[in-house]
Amino acid sequence: MDSEERHELKRNDFEEFIKKAPGFIKKYIREIISICLIVAAGIMWLAKEEPVRPDVKQQAAVNDIFQQVNTKLGEIRQGEAEPSALDPLIEDAISKADNLTSPVQRGFAYVKAADAMRASIWKQGAEKNEINEALEMYKKAEKTAQEDPLVDGMAKFGIALCRIDLEQFDQASNILGKLVTSEKYADTALPKLAEKRLKFISDLKTDFNFAENAPEQENEQSS
Repeated sequence: MDSEERHELKRNDFEEFIKKAPGFIKKYIREIISICLIVAAGIMWLAKEEPVRPDVKQQAAVNDIFQQVNTKLGEIRQGEAEPSALDPLIEDAISKADNLTSPVQRGFAYVKAADAMRASIWKQGAEKNEINEALEMYKKAEKTAQEDPLVDGMAKFGIALCRIDLEQFDQASNILGKLVTSEKYADTALPKLAEKRLKFISDLKTDFNFAENAPEQENEQSS
């Protein structure tokens, strides 16, 4: 029997099986279903028993922090939540961050915790010590992830914002200036953000100086 005859025989056998398949399936339907269920159960068990790698768990924790904090910040901006709603998220973010082994992930989590801290106190009459707490958290993030341009830059930007809140404009300008000029942050969005804040500080100083000089000008004109 040559190869062509064998091929023809196999094709005929396959066609015969297709013709008889409905009857075969109908006859052995219970057995087929049982086998399918056993296979499905085995796959589900393997998926359940498959250990989740630590780095996957840690990335999930970071994603959770990012999503929760950003969602709540959005609700606060829309007036759908009070700043105090961030308080439990801050504690949770810090707790999760402390257990992360990756310096970059840990630093990023600290940044998000600091973002939440700063937003929770961003109201009239915010206490200086509360701003300093957010500042220290940004510093912790900076120290933790100093090798990563993005997270390190985010931490520095947060520090600059706290300096502005504390009216320490020269210190804030110095930090923002480094974000603009340093090659380390060139591939991130931080230089543009820093430039906008530098302009804000410049405008703020102009308004402040104008308000201070206005009474003197009035006195000169009256005399």
